[in-house]
Amino acid sequence: MRARLAGWTAQAVAGRDGLSAVPEPSLHVTLVFLGSTAPADIDRIWAAVPDVDGPPVLSGTGLVALPRRHPRVFALGLADEGGRAAALQRAIATGLGEDEGRPWLPHVTLARVRKGERVAHLATDAPGIEPFAATGVTLLRSHPCSRYEVVERTGLDAQSS
Repeated sequence: MRARLAGWTAQAVAGRDGLSAVPEPSLHVTLVFLGSTAPADIDRIWAAVPDVDGPPVLSGTGLVALPRRHPRVFALGLADEGGRAAALQRAIATGLGEDEGRPWLPHVTLARVRKGERVAHLATDAPGIEPFAATGVTLLRSHPCSRYEVVERTGLDAQSS
């Protein structure tokens, strides 16, 4: 799925000034953005990941500009079959005291607008992807230029509660 999304994004942003594609290894669905977090908090963060009854199943819904009027990113919106991803996101956010009080928008960021640039919306159809199972939760440390470092990872196969 990542390869298909990266290939689509490369074509969609080709020749478009002001846009940069998110590299394939960096494509992900953010459950909770934690900002600056001390390494000492990793155990507390990881403890907030609940057991689940099988992995969430997600599918693409269309291209989304965030924010709508003057986008900073273009993303693939995702549908959450059965609400498992939203329940997982809510449990983690609540457990960490990071609940924003607004609905979570499941998406994969595909391209970013370069700082100081304004771009028109992408006039193209969203990439077609088949429904996929989100089989793991990964704690990532972000670095400049959409580069991420894996800190911890766990599977989301059916776990016992």
